[in-house]
Amino acid sequence: NVQTRQVNYRVEGLRDGRYLFSDNNYVVLLQSAWPNSVVVFDRKAKKFLKKIKLNQKITGAFIRGQKLYVTQNNDEYHIGHDGTGLIYDLDTMKLLSTNQIIGNNTSFLNGETIIVVGYQAKIYGMGFEEVGTFTIPPGNPERSFGCEIGPVRFFQGKLAMGAPNCGDILIYDIASRSLERIIPAFPSFDPGYNIDFNISDGLLFATQTGHNRKTDNTPIFDLKTGKKLAILPITTSFIAADKDMLITLEYKSNPIILYAYQKDQLIGE
Repeated sequence: NVQTRQVNYRVEGLRDGRYLFSDNNYVVLLQSAWPNSVVVFDRKAKKFLKKIKLNQKITGAFIRGQKLYVTQNNDEYHIGHDGTGLIYDLDTMKLLSTNQIIGNNTSFLNGETIIVVGYQAKIYGMGFEEVGTFTIPPGNPERSFGCEIGPVRFFQGKLAMGAPNCGDILIYDIASRSLERIIPAFPSFDPGYNIDFNISDGLLFATQTGHNRKTDNTPIFDLKTGKKLAILPITTSFIAADKDMLITLEYKSNPIILYAYQKDQLIGE
């Protein structure tokens, strides 16, 4: 719990464990040690349910009703053209259906739809039937390099993701799947590093990751206008936000650092 700094759950015994999803009843975790596995933790019973081991790379998993949804990329090392969407019965862990989707590196549940992002971004129904596509603007032909799409974040009906034009962040309206704006978070981008960003209360906090990036350079943008509001003197490789708390973590560094901020002071109100 970020606000109280207290540990809600401590889950042990997962090698290379990573959080994927949670609701009031379950937490879904990824064990990335090969073969990678999806593990469902029952919050009320405080115990693990059956583990699902899969040979292809798991990119996302979440629960809707009594079904467990899992997405995979069908190439172990690169984002390929093909991926797989699997649906399991949560009670029995029986595989109900296997569906072809795009190659991907992440997926998210969004209401009654599933957003899958890889070399492109698509939205699927709850049976993994294709609903639509988020059009990705072409990269700058003057650059000799490009970036994979991502990271991906959601905020109040908006989809934000890193663009193939490295250093840019794309903002979409999810309902219409329209591109609202492009935020040039880091115009002078070096392909030797990537970006991370997160959104809270209409503010987008961005950072560069990698060893050779500029330090003390964490810009804040207004999500509605794309306007740069401030630059924080913070150097971090991971950034998250929760209400009035900013959460940062530098690679090979400990501990996680929390910053309290006041929105009206950041935006000059």
